Amino acid sequence: MVKNRNKESDEENNYVSLEGSTKNQKARTIELNKEAKYILQKIKYSRDSSLPDEFIVTTKTGKINTASNLEHRMKVIMKNAELQGVKGGLHIFRKTFATRMYESGARVEEIAAYIGDLESTTQKYYIAIRKKVVSNGEVRQVVKLPGIKEETTVA
Repeated sequence: MVKNRNKESDEENNYVSLEGSTKNQKARTIELNKEAKYILQKIKYSRDSSLPDEFIVTTKTGKINTASNLEHRMKVIMKNAELQGVKGGLHIFRKTFATRMYESGARVEEIAAYIGDLESTTQKYYIAIRKKVVSNGEVRQVVKLPGIKEETTVA
């Protein structure tokens, strides 16, 4: 699980460092936009403690969140929202993040660095390409799922 600690932030320059036991053991420094910086500051200042070694997002008891703890929370939220049929767990957020970055013009190399994965894996599994399709006079967005190649026809 990735850990983000206060002492690893460079708030003046809008950077935050992530450390921890990711699957590829990569620590990374991420630039925050104004909104992300504001949210992070609100979380930090809403806690009882602001010790520099504190984890920023913790459980109610102040312990680090584990993957299984977050998956459980996700299931509860999905159930309460009556979205039990939605599949993907926490990876939904990685896919959405990667797709939105790609749609906003980010290169696959940049996206891979942000999510801490390989470029090939990022492109194959995390970026859903959207295409506009006109059908019966209506414009619709069709999401091409990661890892599925589009069929092409040769005239």
